[in-house]
Amino acid sequence: MRKAAFPIVLTRNEIAEGGMDLRDWFAAAALTGLLASEEAETRRKLNHEHETHLAAEAYTLADAMMRQRGGK
Repeated sequence: MRKAAFPIVLTRNEIAEGGMDLRDWFAAAALTGLLASEEAETRRKLNHEHETHLAAEAYTLADAMMRQRGGK
């Protein structure tokens, strides 16, 4: 089930869905950490293969965070 990263409560029992989902938010946070931990020279030389690897790793971490939450 898709979980919104920033759900908007319209009424007591109604939540608007839209925008970034929680998995994407977790992946963005993970990618920020992965890029911050890269050597400065490596960041300047990012190529498609390396970018693809980092993106996949970010979503792997996001999926682990979603599993840890237990689908909450």
